[in-house]
Amino acid sequence: MRANTFYPPPDRGGKGDSIALEVQYVDKNEITAKVFLQSASDINFAYVKYVPENNPDGSGTEMLSAAKAGDNTVTLKNLNNNTTYLLTACATLGSGDEIKTETVSVTTGAPVRVELVDKTENSITVRVNVASAATIYTKGLTYKVRSATTPAKDVLLPNETTTEYKIEGLDAFTTYQIQGYAVLEGSNEAVKSDVLEVQTGSIPMDGEYQLVFAEEFNQDNEDLSKVWTFEEGSKIRNNENQFYSKSLENAFTKDGYLHIVARRDHMGSDGKTHSYTSASLRTCDSFVYCYGIVECRAKIPTGGGMWPAIWQVGNMFDWPQNGELDIMEYYREGILANAAWGGTSAWSPVWDSSKTPMSHFEEKNPNWRNEFHTWRLEWTEEYLKIFLDDELLNEVDVNKTFNKGYKGDYENPYRYRCEGFGHSLWLNLAIGGNNGGTIDNSLFPAEYLIDYIRVYQRTRLPK
Repeated sequence: MRANTFYPPPDRGGKGDSIALEVQYVDKNEITAKVFLQSASDINFAYVKYVPENNPDGSGTEMLSAAKAGDNTVTLKNLNNNTTYLLTACATLGSGDEIKTETVSVTTGAPVRVELVDKTENSITVRVNVASAATIYTKGLTYKVRSATTPAKDVLLPNETTTEYKIEGLDAFTTYQIQGYAVLEGSNEAVKSDVLEVQTGSIPMDGEYQLVFAEEFNQDNEDLSKVWTFEEGSKIRNNENQFYSKSLENAFTKDGYLHIVARRDHMGSDGKTHSYTSASLRTCDSFVYCYGIVECRAKIPTGGGMWPAIWQVGNMFDWPQNGELDIMEYYREGILANAAWGGTSAWSPVWDSSKTPMSHFEEKNPNWRNEFHTWRLEWTEEYLKIFLDDELLNEVDVNKTFNKGYKGDYENPYRYRCEGFGHSLWLNLAIGGNNGGTIDNSLFPAEYLIDYIRVYQRTRLPK
C-alpha cells in the first residue's frame, strides 16, 4: 500500500524547500516510510511524528539518523497492531524555517490483508491488499471450509496492490477460512494475511423488530401442550432430585401467570410418589428461532435447592455443539447468565458465564425476591447480550463461539448454520442436583411464576 505523497508541502520554508512522505511497508507492529527532502540551505534535523488516531496521548517521534537531501528511510517500531496512526514528516532547516508534510493515515496490520466485500448463500467476495512498495512476484488466496481436513483451494491473483475476487460455488450457511498471500521482491517466502472467517448467507437485519412468538398465560387452565412439550422423568440431567412431571399440579395457568410448582412427597404423572416433583416445558415441537430478542417477566423462587431457569438450546446436533444459552439461572444465591458451545470432546462445553450475587440486587431493592423481574436476551450475528431489568449481566462475542472440533464440528451454534436451524425456549424449575445446593424442605411447595415470554425478530428465521 502506497500512502499519498504530498509535494510541495504547506506554505512554509523558502523557495525550493520541500518535504514529502511515502509509506513503503506496513506490518503488524512496524511502518517503514521514505522521507524526501529538498532544500537550498542545510538540513539541521528531520523526524516523523506518529499519533494513534484514537489516543493522541500515545504520540511519538522517530528521528532520521542522518537527514540529507534526497531520499531518507525511517522505520517506526513497537507499534500497536490494527491501529490507525497519523504520520507527519517534519524538518528544521539551517535558515531556521520548518517544513512539514500533510498528515498521512496508516493502519498497522499484516502486510497482506483480506477484507470481506460481499457475500451470498453461495459466494464470498473479498479484497486482497498488499501493503508494500516492493515488487509483487506472486499473489493469491486460499480458502477452505472451517471444519475441512482436506487442503485448501488455491487461487492465483493478478500481481496488483489491490484485487477483488469472488469465490463461487460455496455451500450455504457454512463458515469458510480465507487467507491471502504474496511473494515480494527480496524474499522467496510468501507473506500471509491473517485468516478471515466468513459464513456464507446474508441475513437481512434491517427494519423494526416484529413480535413472532408470545405466551401471555392470560387464560386459566390453558392447554399448555398446544405450545409446550413437557419433559417426564428422573435424573434427566445434572443429578437433579426432582421428577419432571406432566401433572397439572406441577404446571398450570391461573390469574394471568404460568405456575411451575415444585412439590415434596408428591405423586408424579407416572403414578408414583417421588421425593420432589416439578415441571420442565419446551417449545421444541412448536417454535424455534434464530436471531432476535427474548423477553420474559417472572418471579423466581430462591433459597436452598432452588434452580429455576429460562434458557434455550439448538434444535439440531448434539449438546453442546448445538449451543446452550441460559438467559436466567438461579442457584446458591446467585443469578447466572451463560452461553455454552462445543469443546474438544463429548459433553465438554466451553462456557462464557456470569454470576451476580443476590446481594447486588438486594442492596438496591431489599424486596427483590418478592417481586417480578424482566429478563431480556438480544441475539445477533455478532453478539449475545443478557439483561436483567435493563442491567447488562453478560455480553458474548459471537465471533468467538465456534465449536472446538469434536467429531469435526467447528461451526458456530450462535450463527444460522444450516437451513432450519434455530433454538427452542425452555422454562423449568429444578431441585438440588449438581448446582442447586442443599435443599431446604421448608420452602415447599415452591412456586415459579411466569407472566409472559415473547420473541421479536427483524427477519423470521428459520423460515
